[in-house]
Amino acid sequence: VVDEEHGPRSYWFACNKWLGQGLEDGLLERTLPVCLEDPRAVFTDYKVDFHTSRVRGAGTDATVYFQLCGEEQDSEVQRVVAPKEAFERGAVDSFSYK
Repeated sequence: VVDEEHGPRSYWFACNKWLGQGLEDGLLERTLPVCLEDPRAVFTDYKVDFHTSRVRGAGTDATVYFQLCGEEQDSEVQRVVAPKEAFERGAVDSFSYK
């Protein structure tokens, strides 16, 4: 948020991504559009549950990605930042996203 020094206006710059090597897409800088209204009002908190099968060989140590798909728009592809023991056979792993 940037507030005018001598005025009533505030400007928001919604990023909603991590900045840093090894985080999400690894970018260290982004170009952000200015918002004249608080963008937090339009974001919804989501709880995403990942159910890993119980069949033999189920589970993964790979990086997991997901995308929320809606009637009006889809989210960007999200990388799941999970502990090493996540996505094991028969497990349910839950994560929160905006």
